Order: sequence, then C-alpha cells, then structure tokens
Amino acid sequence: MRRLWIVLLLVVLGSLSVAQAPRGVPDARYGRLARGINLPFWFWYGPGSQAGIEVRYSDEEFSTLAAVGVTFVRIPINLPFVHDENAGDHLNAANVALLKTQVQRVIDAGLAAIIDIHTTDEDHANFSWWLEHDPAFEAKFVAFWQDFTASMAATFSADDIFFEILNEPIFYDSPEAWPPIQAGLAAAIRTGAPDHTIIAGAARWNSFDTLMDLTPLADPNVIYTFHFYEPFAFTHQGATWSSSDVEPLRNIPYPSSPAIIAPLLSNYTGDAYTTLEDYGNENWNAAKVAGIIADVAAWASTNNVKLLAGEFGVYKAYAPKDDRAELIHDVRTALEANGIGWSMWDYDDSFGLFTRQDPAPPRIDPAIAIALGLDPSAALIAVPYLTATQAGFNDPADPLGPFKIKNVSGGDGAFCGLSGGYYDEQCALVLTGEPTQNVKVKLKWKGDDLKALGAGNGDAIQLIFDLLPATPYTNVTVKLVVTYTNGKAPSVVSNTFTDEVYDHWLHPSLMAPIESKKIDTAKMVIKDHTSGGTVYIDRMNLFLLQPPAGARLLPVPPASK
Repeated sequence: MRRLWIVLLLVVLGSLSVAQAPRGVPDARYGRLARGINLPFWFWYGPGSQAGIEVRYSDEEFSTLAAVGVTFVRIPINLPFVHDENAGDHLNAANVALLKTQVQRVIDAGLAAIIDIHTTDEDHANFSWWLEHDPAFEAKFVAFWQDFTASMAATFSADDIFFEILNEPIFYDSPEAWPPIQAGLAAAIRTGAPDHTIIAGAARWNSFDTLMDLTPLADPNVIYTFHFYEPFAFTHQGATWSSSDVEPLRNIPYPSSPAIIAPLLSNYTGDAYTTLEDYGNENWNAAKVAGIIADVAAWASTNNVKLLAGEFGVYKAYAPKDDRAELIHDVRTALEANGIGWSMWDYDDSFGLFTRQDPAPPRIDPAIAIALGLDPSAALIAVPYLTATQAGFNDPADPLGPFKIKNVSGGDGAFCGLSGGYYDEQCALVLTGEPTQNVKVKLKWKGDDLKALGAGNGDAIQLIFDLLPATPYTNVTVKLVVTYTNGKAPSVVSNTFTDEVYDHWLHPSLMAPIESKKIDTAKMVIKDHTSGGTVYIDRMNLFLLQPPAGARLLPVPPASK
C-alpha cells in the first residue's frame, strides 16, 4: 500500500507539472552554465558551524572565479543540513536561511549556482539505497523537494539558480528503477519552482552510458547531466576511496598505449596489473575522449535536450602534472566543441584548480586554468616571494629563495641530473629511504635575505612544498625553524605527512611567526622515515606573509614575453 500511495502522489504531481509545463531551457540561461567549478566541503562535509560556513569562501574568491572566466558554481549540499522531517514544511529553517545568504554572495559576484543535493550516508551512498528500497524515504524526499524549491524560488531568479535532483544516483543492479523515481522528484520540484531549470541525470553515478539509455522527462525545462572521470585508471590513481585495482597505481601517464604502459607493468600484480594493462591497450587520447563525448552529444541532439558535464577532473596526488593538465584540456575542449557546459571537480581540494594555503588566499594552478580555457593572470596570490632563485627546482614560476643544503644523511639527496621515473631530466629533492635507515636533509635560508624583503615583527614565514610519494606508506616529518640573533627562543612548527593524510598537491601548514626583525636563519629539516621507498619534493616556496590579514593580495605578475 505504501508503494501504491507513492505512485499516486507522483501521478498527481506529474499532472500538475504537465498543466504548468514551462518552455524549454532558454539559451541565455543555459549559457550561464558554460564554465563551472564544484564547491565541496561547504554544505557537504563542511565546517558544520555557521561561523565556519560563512568564512569557508571569501567574497574575493567568488570575484576571482568570475574574473578568471568561471560562470557558475555547483554547490553540493548534505540533505540533513536543510531537511527536517518533523517541520511542517520539511525544512530546517535556520540552515536554509544560512544557505540563502551564502548563495546570494555567489550571485552578487556574478556567478550562477547549481543547488546540488549531494548527500552521502555512512551506510548507503547518496541515499540511492533508501530511494530504491524504502517508499517512506521516497515520500519524504518528494515532500522535501517541493517545499525546498518553493522557498528557494521565492528568493532567487530562475536565471540565477538551478536545482539538481540528486548527485550520482547508484541503482547499480537496477538502473531502470531510477527514472520513475526521478520523474516524481522532478514533478515535485516543478510544483515548487514552476520556472526554474532542473538538472536530471542517470543511474550508476551519473554515467554517460546510462544517460544514453534514458528517456528524457516530459518537462522541457530540464538539463541532463553526466560525470566524466574517464579513463578512471588515470583520473583516480592512488585514490583511497576508489576501487582496489586503481588505488595502488602511481605516476600513470596520459595518453596511454601498450608501449607507454608496458615498462610500468612490472610494478604491479593482480587486479592492478590487469587494470593498468587494459588502460594501455585502450589507447586513451584526445580522439578517444572526443569520440565518447560526441556520442553523448548525439543522444542529446536526437532527444532535443541540453547537456551538462557536472563533474570531471583528475586526482592530483599521484597523476603526472603535465598529463593531468592534458587530460583536463582534452575533456574541456571536447565538451565545448559539442556545445556542452561543464563543471570541474573541484575548487581547492584534492582535484583542485586552486591550492588553499591558509591564511594566504587560495593560489590558482596556472596549468590547470589554461587547460580549462581560463585566465590565471586574473587570480590573486600571496606575495612577495623571495626573489632570488636557487637552481635545482624545475618550475621557474615558483622560485625558491637562496639556501644551503646541509647534512644529507642516511640516503640519497639530489637536485638535478636525475634520470628515469617521474622527474626524468628534471629537478627535485629526492629522499631514498631503506628499511634500516632514515633520511635527513636540512635547507637553510639567511636571515639577511629575509630582512631585505622587509620581514618584521608580526609577519610570518610559510613554507609550501610539493611532496610526491613514489611508493605507498610514506612517512615524512618536516620542521620549519626561525632563529634570532637577539637570543629570543626560536619559532618552530612541524608536521608529519603520510599516505593516509596526503590529499593536496602543495602542502601548507608550516608557518612560523616572526617575533623580531633580528632574524638569523630560517631552516627546514626534513626527516624521511619511509621504509623502502622514494619521496620526491618539488616546487618549494618560501612565503613572507604580511599583516594585517596574514597575506597581501596582489595580481599575478604578467607572464614574461
């Protein structure tokens, strides 16, 4: 009887939506979804407190996104944050009000916003299991969407916000069960928001395969989303939450071919070996990516609907940097060639366009920005750098100040002249540990160089570095020490990085306050406790962070001609 009640409710809602069926998606509105970025860890796995949510992203960050060429953001939202099944309107009034204030900040920056119910339950991801098996939950979700969209639509224009029904519905064993449920949810949204555009998708994690088997909804004001993380062996290599055959992979290149992959196969066994071999045999390249996306575009053309690639990107911990940028470029250009809007995952986390270096503002990755067709020169960074550059690090855009290497012990330390592996003919600090020994390296900067840049009381020194474990089970301790000539106690900060906590390309966290202008040295001590593995450290930066806000915001210097 419960299932029958649900079906009757959906029929009623569906009839209402037909009676009020709006026109299709206006071209100008769809144009607002041209280039997007996902903003996770805000209302989904976010700070939790109102204060934390309000400072998660600054107004300057939203303005910077618009300045570099982003047109919208996709905002993942945890359902329990905005849902209250005991309230008459099924909403958590305080949290919905907080969400509205933050969405307004996005809109004020000139960006549109997708409101994405992106819930992950600790037992059954995305509530797909509950939707598939529990009619009572389905009824709650229908009631929520109708009231939630009515509230949001009363505040925001249909040209400013879009409603995405559910991120990555799974329904793996029965993908055919998702479309009728989605139709009922879409009808509920249409009842609450007669003019707003809906984002709908297919089962199996918004797969493009299942999308091409989907019959579009009768409602014409719908955009159809798919996620594109192909080739998965490349985009998710090393990711602990991915499949067991992909998690062990490291430094896997793109494009792929049997010849390119063959030298890497000896590093792996079992399922990882098979997956990597298949990746080589599949010959992933720009043409293959473009062909798949063209097939999805053909489905959309046949059905006279518009598309959105709601997520794509590459986990950056272990993917070669240049190859990561190349795949992102290939996906983005294929989407745009077919007139498809896109939203990269993500803004400032492990797939990020930016790297967050608190308290400095997030720093754009120029290569990824260019791969996305964005303008990195419009972004903001913390300056100044130490201006002198020590030969030995391969990214001239990230100068490392003058230093002396001392006391390399218990292993190899190298800067240039490397051969083989990820840093072939490039430069990096290489720590090769053995099971019976640790590696210790000291880098030292002169206080005079820091003082010449104006370092004074109240400032801070921050060390940022790129740490790339070549093998699992990394265990590296890094210490930053600032000492003084006037007898003051040194400022000391330290951090330990392991595979379990490693999820950023660049590591901040090492920040020492300056207690006096009488600086003698700034010293970094690296201790590698990794058993039987190699760690590469590339692109180190020493920042001088200045008051009043811990960093000074200036435009990125123009590229030299």
